[in-house]
Amino acid sequence: MTIYGQFLLSAEIQSSARAFLAADEGAEKMLYRARNLNECDDDQSICRVSSESASSGGCYSATASRTAGAPSIMTIKVIGEYPSCGAESPRIIKRAFELSYTIP
Repeated sequence: MTIYGQFLLSAEIQSSARAFLAADEGAEKMLYRARNLNECDDDQSICRVSSESASSGGCYSATASRTAGAPSIMTIKVIGEYPSCGAESPRIIKRAFELSYTIP
């Protein structure tokens, strides 16, 4: 592998880690909003966060949705991006999480 190729690979790993950390931060914040602040408390409600800056230098967008009935299921979907948020570029790295839990 050439030195140029090694530089590209190391830059992609760094960008991937920052996108991963942005998604992780978004998941933690959405869990806090849903569980502690009860912002998504109504049945069939949807909470959204779009293009929030993360401490890793990237950003994230997230949705939390809750099914109706008892027990209901809360599903949180988060996408972390680095380096540009919301822009369409072949160099943007995206990492995502989907979390689900049951609410009695």
